Amino acid sequence: MTYPHEFNVGDIVQRIGTGQPGVDVGAIGTITEVYEYGHINHDENFIFVHVEWENPEYKTSRDATNYLALIKPAPTKSIEPEIKVHTYTKSSNPKDRAATNRLDLSLFPQSAIVYGALGMTEGDCKYGGYNSRVEGVAVSTYVAALLRHLFDFYNGEWAYPQSKVPHLASVLANSAIIVDGFVQGNIIDDRPPKQDVSKLLIEFQSIVEHLHKTFPNGPERFTEVKNGN
Repeated sequence: MTYPHEFNVGDIVQRIGTGQPGVDVGAIGTITEVYEYGHINHDENFIFVHVEWENPEYKTSRDATNYLALIKPAPTKSIEPEIKVHTYTKSSNPKDRAATNRLDLSLFPQSAIVYGALGMTEGDCKYGGYNSRVEGVAVSTYVAALLRHLFDFYNGEWAYPQSKVPHLASVLANSAIIVDGFVQGNIIDDRPPKQDVSKLLIEFQSIVEHLHKTFPNGPERFTEVKNGN
């Protein structure tokens, strides 16, 4: 189970659910202790914490994080960098030792590189290779193109009929151009103002939990593979 925010001691939180008796929705408190799930309850949908509520009528109480919304994270503490002393030992292959901390490029699947290169080839034929490094990269333009191809793929179309290039190849190519724009320093960052989507995800967890309890034996999702003609 993953959470939009990892709750820590010192976080200021607000009550958004009704799982803890005696504490009103909207109450504000500070986390004083955090437990991993299973130490107190074997339900993996919960990570338990102790919260010290600001209202003096409430006592420090155990609560589950999917009933809480983060208001203010705990202040970060500066940590002194760890100094490690390395002792030289002779190796039969110095390159093996030197490569220990090098980025392992073999981890990125070659199939994805090939698909991405095909997407870039289409761009090369239309606009000229690496034109984005000269013209600049507007984030919104390439995100919009990426999403169009992703939606077409998710809707059942494998490749664009005219070019025959798979949509996933175009998704990889557009993602690569955005990354290259940030690295190249010619990005046009026209992303919209930030929004606290994490808070929405936390708030809606209690609704999803309610839906699962209300409809515990719902039907399986329909898919093209199972239900298509």
